[in-house]
Amino acid sequence: MHNSPFNLNELTTYQTWRNKKLSAYPLRPEALMTTIADPENPTDTEIAQLQQICREHNFALYHFAQGDVCSKRHVHRLGQKVGLLRLDSNLCADEDSLTSLHVTSHAGQHDYIPYTNKPLSWHTDGYYNLPEEQIHGMLLHCAQPALEGGESWLMDHEIAYILLRDANPDYIHALMHPNAFTIPANVLNGEIIRPEQSGPCLASPLRGICTCAIPPASAM
Repeated sequence: MHNSPFNLNELTTYQTWRNKKLSAYPLRPEALMTTIADPENPTDTEIAQLQQICREHNFALYHFAQGDVCSKRHVHRLGQKVGLLRLDSNLCADEDSLTSLHVTSHAGQHDYIPYTNKPLSWHTDGYYNLPEEQIHGMLLHCAQPALEGGESWLMDHEIAYILLRDANPDYIHALMHPNAFTIPANVLNGEIIRPEQSGPCLASPLRGICTCAIPPASAM
């Protein structure tokens, strides 16, 4: 954390980083988009553009210009190309470790909002994991646009950090506490499928996700 903008004692470092970060805003959504001409073989230029946008804004948008947009093979291939090599097989994941998000009544999933038609509010994925199994990147792929609605609001988590710290640095202290919040256990038919998990809302370095995405309806 020495010389880190996320160290509350490093005021000069923070201000320098903050000014650079905010200089890119307001941001046009088009600036976040990369078109993948051939999902079977994304080019080095396309991958480099995705990675550069992620480095600057912590997420990027992509679009397959052709091919089967529902192909899991394309999703796996793109994930590998951008460096997402180790997949997290969560409780609701498919056999290939991708997680299909759609309305379902499957036991163990039906209580989670992503598997219903309810709106999903602001959130960051990966907090179910132990600290040594943190999620540092993810890919969200839209397999089928919604008939209506389906809009997604995306936010760079570092901008959220800046807004909180500028409002009151004590918010950062509180959110970095190792027991800032606890996710309840997942209990199915009286059996604990996943124990409760406590942890910070903000970790050191700042915890968040790099997301390559297009607005999801049914997603994987």
